[in-house]
Amino acid sequence: MRRHGTPIVLHDPDGLIELRHDDETALAAATAEAVDQVHQRRATAEWLVNRAIRRGPDAEAVHLYLGFALGPLVRLLRVEHCPWRHDFGLRYLAEDLPGAVAARVATLLPGSGDLAELSGECFAWMDELLSR
Repeated sequence: MRRHGTPIVLHDPDGLIELRHDDETALAAATAEAVDQVHQRRATAEWLVNRAIRRGPDAEAVHLYLGFALGPLVRLLRVEHCPWRHDFGLRYLAEDLPGAVAARVATLLPGSGDLAELSGECFAWMDELLSR
């Protein structure tokens, strides 16, 4: 239920709608797998992103930055702050993350600064989260 919020049932005269709670075991397994995946890809991800940035600030560099730097960082933050929506990507950040964390993520969006510097900040924050 937490994943998309609690539904408001307006019409169910036969009582057919059943509210189901999240499967905590499945959620724990999915978040553990997400963290492990980020950890396993970490070194290669940084290499791919930085190689693309060195080639020139183009669509490929931004694409790889979003997919291999910012995206996995946000996934780790979601695992920590709202695990039931760990796989929601950049959606609902302002609602799901603490204000200061969401604001810090916003400073890492492409266009907020030099992509190489953003990449460095992103991977440093990722390392901090993975070390916990």
